[in-house]
Amino acid sequence: MSIVKSSRNKDQLLLDGFRYRRANKSQSIWRCYKNNCAGRVRCDGLQYVNVTDHIHAPCPEELIAMEFKSKIVDSAVTSYYPPRRIINEALTIVSKDDGTAVPNYTSSQRTIERKRRKKDIPLPRPKSFDDIMIPDGLKVTHGGGRFLLYDNGSSSKRIIILSSDDDLDCLSNSEHWHSDGTFKIAPQLFEQLYVIFGYVCGRALPLVYCMVSGTAEVLYDEIFGVILQHISGRPKTISIDFEKAVENSIKQSLPTTSISGCFFHFKQCLWRKIKNLGLQQSFVDNSEVRRCLKTIGCLALIPEQYVILEFEKLQETSPDSLNNFLDYFEDTFIGRVIRNNRRRAPRFAIKMWNCFLRLDQDLPRTNNSSEGWNRAIKNSARENPSVYESITDLKIEQ
Repeated sequence: MSIVKSSRNKDQLLLDGFRYRRANKSQSIWRCYKNNCAGRVRCDGLQYVNVTDHIHAPCPEELIAMEFKSKIVDSAVTSYYPPRRIINEALTIVSKDDGTAVPNYTSSQRTIERKRRKKDIPLPRPKSFDDIMIPDGLKVTHGGGRFLLYDNGSSSKRIIILSSDDDLDCLSNSEHWHSDGTFKIAPQLFEQLYVIFGYVCGRALPLVYCMVSGTAEVLYDEIFGVILQHISGRPKTISIDFEKAVENSIKQSLPTTSISGCFFHFKQCLWRKIKNLGLQQSFVDNSEVRRCLKTIGCLALIPEQYVILEFEKLQETSPDSLNNFLDYFEDTFIGRVIRNNRRRAPRFAIKMWNCFLRLDQDLPRTNNSSEGWNRAIKNSARENPSVYESITDLKIEQ
């Protein structure tokens, strides 16, 4: 049973293969849309009771076509999706056996375009955080469950967190988390989309989506504070990208959780510095430079107690052209030598970025699953989406 709009925007009841319209503006009596048919049903609370039988057979194919058309028309005026995506999503409610009942692609595309020409699409792009008013339809999942977990409503440090109850249960039961911020698909006005993954059956799945206005530590404190209020479990480990603000926040929020830097992001950090120092061409052309730089990256894969010794060997044997890179690596990941041959604390402790124990214990050392998701969402999501478009995209992913 469903109620759809006619071409004249009138309610029509689709029930058991028959189509009805309201009888004389009645709110409880529906009559068959065929003028010569006396078929009637009465709305009795939440149930429809047959009053008068029809004089003709039902036509379920017609109702399938009407439900399909109603769905694409609704999507046409409530989303910015291209016609192909709208049509494909609408087809998910149609079984293969009933596929011939719906209009063809060209006809459906024309319906979408015609509806959009007649009516302006709602939910304009907000120009400031104060303009953001999330409609009720975006606060819930497609199944009707809660999706909007948190919105601080701030006009300057806005945070919106999205997650379903089922996903929070998965996160609560996951012993290993991974978090990652992506900037390319962040909604307009927000700096990043910060995603927290949980490991389910050995695979990282996106479970919490955070639209964040910046990268300050206080924002991460707020995010983790909200999430931990809604789950009972705590992870044994969490892998992160190399953001100091994230690390500091997790140390406060999850003091017993082991924090590790993702090996994928570790290599990314090194490669960005190689390019920043103009060493990219030397890496390609000079085999000695290439060998040294690759060996530095491999320090993450040897036992932690040998890292400093092997790094010092590399310092002695590397070409002078790598001195600036070695200084960066020492300050960031090893710790510069100070008095009495001691080293000051690096920006990121060796135990954070070293993967040897994780390899030995068969723990996640990289985030290939989450990076695969990032690539997929970047390919399917719109560039520079509004906050409403982004929530709509994430509802589909969820």
